[in-house]
Amino acid sequence: MSQLITMEEALGRIRERASVSTDTQSAPIECAVGRRIADDLRADGPWPVTDRSAMDGFACATGGAGIAPNSVWPVVGAALAGHPFDAALETGQAVRIMTGGVVPEGADTVVKVEDTSGFEGEKVTVTIAVAAGSNIRARGSEIEAGTVLVPRGARIRWAEIGALAVLGRSNVQVVRRPCVGVLATGDEVVPIDREPLPHQVRDSNAWSLAAQVEEVGGEAVRLGIAG
Repeated sequence: MSQLITMEEALGRIRERASVSTDTQSAPIECAVGRRIADDLRADGPWPVTDRSAMDGFACATGGAGIAPNSVWPVVGAALAGHPFDAALETGQAVRIMTGGVVPEGADTVVKVEDTSGFEGEKVTVTIAVAAGSNIRARGSEIEAGTVLVPRGARIRWAEIGALAVLGRSNVQVVRRPCVGVLATGDEVVPIDREPLPHQVRDSNAWSLAAQVEEVGGEAVRLGIAG
């Protein structure tokens, strides 16, 4: 009979022979959850890519002076999400704007609609003082070009999938999963689809171990039963 070894000795033997895989492979984004990314994922440009409105309201061209309370502004158009205003504003003009809308050229301040007379009409009254630059998410204020979004070796989860999608990465280089062989042993062990005799047991351990390998990111290969 083979000599038994302790758990610690078994783990030590595994560590002596194990190495970190440097092999990589391409995986489609829909199959990348749970994998580890092989290279740093970097922003390919600033975000946001343009000045964006942080509020529903009005984008105003104040010339850097801000807005005085109870001032009246002519409304010359709209800048909606997905439908930017395609002209430059002159100082003293305003456009309706939605959250996420591109701030038009010339505009330097966004006023919340709650602080105005509302969206109706060709003019809008701003009811409070508003400092220049308010309520604008400036170009590149969240992420600069080249920023590492997902570091090499990180596990890909839902947030990382979102970052890949933003960058248009339908495929991603991932570290190849470690392959782990699972071998059941024992004359009393039979396959799970066989009715065991009184002195036999079904091969439950191999299936359980293979599932644990898959749970932690490995690829399990069941090698059958060795008597």
